[in-house]
Amino acid sequence: MGRQMWAILVKDLKAILANRQVWLPMIILPLILSVFMPSLFFVGLAKGTQKLGRLAPMLRVLPPELVFQADVQKIFYVVLNFTFPPLFLLIPLMTGSIIGASCLVGEKEHGTLETLLYTPVTLRQLFFGKLLATFVPAYLVTLLSFGVFTLVINWKGAVYLGGLTFPNEKWLILIFCISPAVILFGLSAMVIISAYASTFQGAQQLSGFVVLPFMALLIAQVSGAFALQTWHLVAGTPLLLLLDWLLMSFSLRRLTYERLLE
Repeated sequence: MGRQMWAILVKDLKAILANRQVWLPMIILPLILSVFMPSLFFVGLAKGTQKLGRLAPMLRVLPPELVFQADVQKIFYVVLNFTFPPLFLLIPLMTGSIIGASCLVGEKEHGTLETLLYTPVTLRQLFFGKLLATFVPAYLVTLLSFGVFTLVINWKGAVYLGGLTFPNEKWLILIFCISPAVILFGLSAMVIISAYASTFQGAQQLSGFVVLPFMALLIAQVSGAFALQTWHLVAGTPLLLLLDWLLMSFSLRRLTYERLLE
């Protein structure tokens, strides 16, 4: 990594820590998805408010070799492995989008982009420096959130695991293969969005469209129209990385000094 890219990385990381609009959502969203929602789910399990009938569409996709001692274990397995994964992907996606909006549109809004362009930094170095400054904290937040989520699941859900281990293969692929690709997807989309947004708030609003495919995945699973299996994640990783590469290539071709200063 060149000195210019390293300088951009350090500068943007300092700006992230100094901007409450950026780091506050990076704390609140992971806490909700990795602590509050699992805890609320366990409260429902303990009180017996979760019913198999509501999960009937997802129960059809359970591996036949799995044997559960009670319905509550079946509910736990389904929610843990089919409902939570698409929800958890919102953490790398949204943190990457929020940081990307700060690093790209934030420079425009604060009037510091012109100063940055006067430095001996090429547009390619600027692009990949911003990408790295987004990827590092976003993936770090994802890993920390997953660590907390794992502790909550193994602490509160030990009685429901029934000999199964967590994290399992599906979750490991989700965190170490899919999540990095999702961060790159969010950032690539944010680069395109930055051409149409002039403020940080405007970029955040437009980034809501990036979440729609993942919300559609969640709805499809709950309705039984689609079940996210481990092999889907394995096959989806190279496809998502290919999409990232296409989006980044498109963004780089459109990246000009005139467009940045618009």
